[in-house]
Amino acid sequence: MFARGMLGDGSSTRATIGVVVPVTSLAGLDDAPGVAFDGEFALPASMVRELAAEPDTLFHRVFTDQVGRILDITELGRFPSPKLRTAVDIRDGTCRFATCSRPATECDDDHQIPHPRGPTNGANIRSLCRRHHRIKTHLGIEPTDLHVRPIDENLVPQRL
Repeated sequence: MFARGMLGDGSSTRATIGVVVPVTSLAGLDDAPGVAFDGEFALPASMVRELAAEPDTLFHRVFTDQVGRILDITELGRFPSPKLRTAVDIRDGTCRFATCSRPATECDDDHQIPHPRGPTNGANIRSLCRRHHRIKTHLGIEPTDLHVRPIDENLVPQRL
């Protein structure tokens, strides 16, 4: 892993490293190490906490059961990742407002429960065209009061 300026030539390098970290370790309650997704290496808890404190560090929260099956993916931050955005676009097809036919690919990603209270996941993100998104955001009118098409629960990308 290279950190900013470590190359010696004034350039910077970004690395993406997948590490599973117990929340208790991040909180400093214990010293459990962070372990690479593939189990090939471990990082000491102190190093994981130091990296977590860096301003450019980004976390993706993934909930698993005891045997490691993914139960839920909730992204930290306001904007969905390209994968989640694509899944929502495919699911919605068009703006969720019942009479609107604007393609989802041209819509805004709306948090039904506003960020940061609401999670950035498939159950909370929906496609609203800019017009209907602004009605919701600036006029305080929830589009569901205006007959938004319901989400087909069989198509909701809860787990990617």
